[in-house]
Amino acid sequence: LKMICRSFALAIALLGASSSNAFSSGPGGCATPNPVDSLHLRTMDPLGPLGAGGFALTMGSVTLSDDGPNNFDPGEEYDISLTADPATPFRGFLIRLAVEGFDDTTSLISSGDVNASPASACGPIGSLGHNSGIEKSDISGKINWEDSVSTINLDVTVVVSNALESIYYISNFVLDVTDTATDPPTKSPV
Repeated sequence: LKMICRSFALAIALLGASSSNAFSSGPGGCATPNPVDSLHLRTMDPLGPLGAGGFALTMGSVTLSDDGPNNFDPGEEYDISLTADPATPFRGFLIRLAVEGFDDTTSLISSGDVNASPASACGPIGSLGHNSGIEKSDISGKINWEDSVSTINLDVTVVVSNALESIYYISNFVLDVTDTATDPPTKSPV
């Protein structure tokens, strides 16, 4: 009996010392370029970009491309949605928004979706993450593109499962201001 108690205590101590940062209640990390710093990164590489897993991120009416260009008008609020084929749902996700020169980007992204909330692991970095481990086929939010912002880096991780070998996908999107070059003004006759 004494040996069983010692074994049980050792198992609890070892499990408590585990360094996994993945939680069913939300993302456990927020580093760039691979925003999920957890068991995922230690057990397997991502299986590719979102499209390889049948996932899509849309902003407004545009499906974002890993290869770009992804151009938008500043000073607008855009609906964003992460979708999957209903036959291949996901359990976790992190949408991480970074803007050069901005220390706090939390005002640039928001959610009204019951399955998405700001990721506590990201602190002042604007983000949306899962808040439960239930299967999802879509989530939504909003990006508020301020006039002073010219480029937004959007890192997106989608986790299908987090078992012995994690199944997850990562895309890094660069969103730029639409190039609206105009002809130089001409003199009108007086």
